Amino acid sequence: MSTDTTKLDELAYQVKQLSPRDKVRLIERIMPLLEQELMTLHSTQDTLSAWAEVYAGFSEKEIMEVEHLALDRRHFMKEDN
Repeated sequence: MSTDTTKLDELAYQVKQLSPRDKVRLIERIMPLLEQELMTLHSTQDTLSAWAEVYAGFSEKEIMEVEHLALDRRHFMKEDN
């Protein structure tokens, strides 16, 4: 039996000994850690490639126009006169 399997077996035994309330507390503590780990499984290159597809087929001028519109916040704060 590998050491990883042994560690998992020991952990499973310890979790079985917990009260239902403590099991919930444990889950609440480890869920953010698990979610963070899952998020990092996607490689940086995959993320970059996905974002690059947003502008696929656009000319440089079109990209500049879209970015200008996206970054222009003047229309969010209209003043009433």
